[in-house]
Amino acid sequence: MFCAYSEDQTALQKLAALMTPLTTDADRMRKLITSAKASGFEFDD
Repeated sequence: MFCAYSEDQTALQKLAALMTPLTTDADRMRKLITSAKASGFEFDD
């Protein structure tokens, strides 16, 4: 889960525009997770 809070509505809209293509594409999300794990990122799940 990801959550962002801000009084800056424009910043939140820009963030949503950047994240939506990734979060709605299962293949892109799998590739991101695989890449993150390969580079040493540890997920807390």
